[in-house]
Amino acid sequence: MTSLNAARLMLGLVLIALLLVSRTYAHDSAEDTLVWVAMKQASLGIKEAINKAKVEQPGRIIKFEADDEDGNLVYEFKLLDNKLENEHELKIDANSGKVLSHEREPAEKWMKRLQSQDFFKTTLNMSEAIDAANKVKPGMVIEAKMKIKMGVQIYVMDIISEGRRLQVLIDARSGEVIPAVRR
Repeated sequence: MTSLNAARLMLGLVLIALLLVSRTYAHDSAEDTLVWVAMKQASLGIKEAINKAKVEQPGRIIKFEADDEDGNLVYEFKLLDNKLENEHELKIDANSGKVLSHEREPAEKWMKRLQSQDFFKTTLNMSEAIDAANKVKPGMVIEAKMKIKMGVQIYVMDIISEGRRLQVLIDARSGEVIPAVRR
């Protein structure tokens, strides 16, 4: 066996091993790329979709996700209504702008977290948080959610930027980026 053939064989084995080890990562990466392409081609941008969701159901958006549903790009939103009584889940077609579904359930888990916080007056809204994340890392936000842990409100933004999926954390009160802690 020549050294060139041995190198090719070794490279092939390494590639197979990488494929076997990273099948889930590769799937997620391919899925993220497809979502990114679909969002770039969609008639309805994220900001327009946020506005449409808030017209359909006034309140605070606590989660956004771009997702595939039956081969079509759909924007999914979770909102808390202005009385903090109900959590609403909306699905909006990213091309037609049509509201595909609107479901509601009691917001019990959120009521416990928000009892001592002035939720609507002291936090950024989803659009402002997306703007803050894009100032730091320009790209396409494909998922965003508000989290409350230990009394701290943050937005966790998943952004496709320069071919990579990154997370940016935004302080929901100040709009400042929270540095990620690496292990």
